[in-house]
Amino acid sequence: MPKPVDVSGVICEFVGRGVAPHLDRESLARKVEAGPQGAAVATVIRSGEKAGDCPAVPRAKLFAAWPRILDPDGPAITVEDAALASVSLRDIEIRDGMVAWLCPGTLGLDKLSQDVQKLLSSLGKDRDMEDIVPASTGAQNGIQARLIGLCAMLPDQDAAPALSVLASFTWCRGDGALTRVALARALRCDPDYRLAQLLQQMVDLAIRPGQ
Repeated sequence: MPKPVDVSGVICEFVGRGVAPHLDRESLARKVEAGPQGAAVATVIRSGEKAGDCPAVPRAKLFAAWPRILDPDGPAITVEDAALASVSLRDIEIRDGMVAWLCPGTLGLDKLSQDVQKLLSSLGKDRDMEDIVPASTGAQNGIQARLIGLCAMLPDQDAAPALSVLASFTWCRGDGALTRVALARALRCDPDYRLAQLLQQMVDLAIRPGQ
């Protein structure tokens, strides 16, 4: 181990915030690929579809998983919560509401219905744009880790919406590498997914949040 005097203050700051480089791009991409729980989540989602339950599940019940998923200090994301979150993002307004809450400045919360605004209030107070910086707080890094964990639990056929939400968040934070690998899987899973296509164009054109 190097002596403290030989360690850059910048390096110390990143280590303290839990930020570390990956060995290569492939190791970063593997973080957002489907893991061993993908099959179990798919089973829960498909069983609900066969029973005809998915369209009848109230928004509030579907959204109830999000406060638990986005809690950096919460327990491991369950298969059931991953399935609920995945199904909730089929509702475009909920998906856009998640992006609006996670990425201030991209879409005003007042543009959403009162129903979705009420759901988002369960996530806590509105966030400030200054919170979204490359070396943000530990809580921001924790939210990012939870979103990555959620995406890794989803099978390909259900992953594009969550990957697009993750990509929106990392794009706002200035993490181009993670944004690109999330979008690569999203567009591989669903080449026609509109939000992923839009984000890919913004990344390619180097458009920054707020522009």
